[in-house]
Amino acid sequence: ICGTLSVLLGLSICNRWDRAHFLLLIFMLAATLLYMGHLTFFNRIISVIPITDTLYCFCNPAVFPLFLIYIEELVLKSPNRKRQLCYLLPAALCGISAGTLYGLMDKTEINTFIFHHIYSSELVGLEGYPRTLALVHLTVKIVFALEILPICFACWRYINTYNWKIENYYSNTEDKTLHPIKP
Repeated sequence: ICGTLSVLLGLSICNRWDRAHFLLLIFMLAATLLYMGHLTFFNRIISVIPITDTLYCFCNPAVFPLFLIYIEELVLKSPNRKRQLCYLLPAALCGISAGTLYGLMDKTEINTFIFHHIYSSELVGLEGYPRTLALVHLTVKIVFALEILPICFACWRYINTYNWKIENYYSNTEDKTLHPIKP
């Protein structure tokens, strides 16, 4: 679904440029890459795991900040672009670290890492680069967990402030407010 939405958003942007749609496209592409990582993991496509795992190490901690950037683009008059780039810094560091470590490891070390850590979640028997990569994986999980609440709160605050401004500015809001998804 995320891949299909990415294609549709890409086609929409080709017809008419819209920064908010472009940021939503980036978010959808990141989500698609996450699911591609799951696909390779569950189907045990070992040969591409170094690539998909590197992308996963970037995209996993990047999806929530990308969503926040999208919300800021919708509700703020002039979003702070430098601050938005800082939101993605932890994800970039995780992805670059994982990619660099995969590049430094030989085939044996990569296989040891994949079978001992990715498929068995063990640190026992891992030394050198594979152990360091396992620590990068742990860092990815910690970064993801730490960013969820602050980003959800920030999105909630932005949306509520935006809705308040719309309701106070327009006599008839004509459905210009943002609504949360209800189960």
